[in-house]
Amino acid sequence: MLECVIFDLDGLMVDSEPLRFQSYKQAFSAYGFDLTHTTWVRWHNTEATTRAWIESEGLDIDVEPLRNAKNK
Repeated sequence: MLECVIFDLDGLMVDSEPLRFQSYKQAFSAYGFDLTHTTWVRWHNTEATTRAWIESEGLDIDVEPLRNAKNK
């Protein structure tokens, strides 16, 4: 019998957003793009996919290698 369910909206138990920002910042830096915290917040608040955001910014970055670098 299920006695409890824990649902963690990011920040309730673990705030992973600073780590996520740092991993994207490092991945973008390999492409010569300095991802600032201000830019990150603007991007994050639009809830755009990584691919859509890269395109909207006019960046010449292939999304799959970027994601792979971010995940490492």
